[in-house]
Amino acid sequence: MERKQYKGMRPHIKSGDLVAWQGRFTNRNILKLFNQQVGHVGIAWVVSNRVFVIHALTKGIVINPLSRLTPFCWLATESDWTDDAQAFALSELGRAYSYVDVVRSVVGLSSISDNGWMCGEFARAVLQQASIPVTKDLPYELVKEVLSLKPENTMIKLT
Repeated sequence: MERKQYKGMRPHIKSGDLVAWQGRFTNRNILKLFNQQVGHVGIAWVVSNRVFVIHALTKGIVINPLSRLTPFCWLATESDWTDDAQAFALSELGRAYSYVDVVRSVVGLSSISDNGWMCGEFARAVLQQASIPVTKDLPYELVKEVLSLKPENTMIKLT
């Protein structure tokens, strides 16, 4: 995977791009157990010349400055980031994390909970609002699905 400095790539990150982490938010041993390379995902959001990530953590849907979460992997999605996509993502702020859906996804079942999000499920829903035709909720599977939509795209590790 190509590696670059966050500061140099920051101007290229757009709202609706997918960002991913291997182990910052997820136990790396759990990832190894399930043969996963990505354990957490979020959606880039650029506002007032600042770059943030909107993502589902155990405390709910939150916004964090992306610069404080390096290293991470970045995948340009070329999404159709509209006011509606942004409004949807922001409307979910503070909504609960769904532990039930996490357990269901790990054993291969679809989510059933309507009262919270897991990170991949939230990212998928936001990407769908931005006209990206994705269906996967597990972080690693979502990343693979986004990559398959544009084979010329690659993930870049930003440090």
